[in-house]
Amino acid sequence: MKEKKGVDVAIVIGMLLVFVIPALIALATIREPRLPVVVPQDPAHNPSPYGYTWSLGVYVVPVVVLGWWVFSMHRGAVEKKALWITVGLLIPAWTLLDVTLGLTFFKFPNTGASVGSFWGYTFDAGWKRIIPLEEIVFYTAGFISILLVYIWADEYWLSAYRKPRPTSSAEAKKLISFHPESAIFGVLLFGAVWAFKAWGPHPYHDGFPGYFLFMLLATILPSMMLFDIASPFINWRALTLAGFYIISTSLFWEASLALPYGWWDYQPRQMMGIFIGAWTNLPIEAATLWVFAAWTNIIVYESIHTFLRMDRRDVVDVLSAKPELPRL
Repeated sequence: MKEKKGVDVAIVIGMLLVFVIPALIALATIREPRLPVVVPQDPAHNPSPYGYTWSLGVYVVPVVVLGWWVFSMHRGAVEKKALWITVGLLIPAWTLLDVTLGLTFFKFPNTGASVGSFWGYTFDAGWKRIIPLEEIVFYTAGFISILLVYIWADEYWLSAYRKPRPTSSAEAKKLISFHPESAIFGVLLFGAVWAFKAWGPHPYHDGFPGYFLFMLLATILPSMMLFDIASPFINWRALTLAGFYIISTSLFWEASLALPYGWWDYQPRQMMGIFIGAWTNLPIEAATLWVFAAWTNIIVYESIHTFLRMDRRDVVDVLSAKPELPRL
């Protein structure tokens, strides 16, 4: 199983690279970045009135359509429960992080693109009412759409590649362990990013790559704790489909609409220093955020799904398992 799992991971990474490398080469040829649209003070001349609000249909429509399939046609009660638990854990956490860290990483120059705002904290000026209300819908619909695409693919479109789950505590115990590879990968990756921020060939050496660190921790910490639980049962083809879905829609959304029309923008001091000029200086972090988010969502969902497949006695046995127990 371990060998097969490694092959699946390599295929997913390889498919991403097939698309990413040619795109990076093409984007690197752009010498003059696209300039954002000037937003006039007069709301009557706003170039995208309530644009952020209407654009949320990118995620809301898939949620409605696939949500109808999951909750009306699909008969998997466990999948439904695992979905709600995952959403109940992740969305409040990300919303809270947006309130406490959102204004550290982002700015929102076009207030006319949203219907209203809520309070967010800044370390230099305290609380400010400037974060668009659409941010809550954005995180909610975005996270749910990732999970629904994955569940739909796992249960229907790519159901031939579903993985059987353990039904006994003896099998489950083998999956509970610390995953050091995730920790090592996270440390090495952040070290490389921090070095590039400090000494790379760009003018953004001031500051700290806080946004990337935030993204990395939100991915690495769940992976360290849950990788051995979830990975044997991940439908890697369904994960690939969900990943490509969220990456393509998010890049269309940010590169074509959000940054050019000022619905939101990024604080350069908190970025690593790579900005994509052809996409109105979109930071590389924004282009990779949903790769991280898709992995976090699915690994949490599959871990919860696995626990729900066990009976109460098995769950107690798993939670009391000692770290030194054997692993796959």
